[in-house]
Amino acid sequence: MTFIDLFKIRPNGARSSPSSSMDLSTARQKAGLRGEVTRLKNGETAKVVELRGSDRIIRKLEAMGIMPGMTIRKKSNSPMGGPIVLEKGGMLFAVGRGLAHRIIVEAAGSQPP
Repeated sequence: MTFIDLFKIRPNGARSSPSSSMDLSTARQKAGLRGEVTRLKNGETAKVVELRGSDRIIRKLEAMGIMPGMTIRKKSNSPMGGPIVLEKGGMLFAVGRGLAHRIIVEAAGSQPP
């Protein structure tokens, strides 16, 4: 059973039909949930709502064009704690996991940035 399958089980233990279940990214989008960019699925688009960290860290992210209000897309996730590749305006950025944890986003679905 996968993580998403947990959302497809009714309280009485019966599985819901695919038409009545909601995709996790759709649920996030409707709820407007915020979280770290590391929690997005590959291909998912989100709006940056906050940058956390020291002035130096925030300046580094802003130099890459990652600032509150911007829309970004998570392109890939390296295994074993490697960098995360983000797309903004047709440009790709590899962001270390430590830095990526400081980018707080609100899920926007899978539309292009």
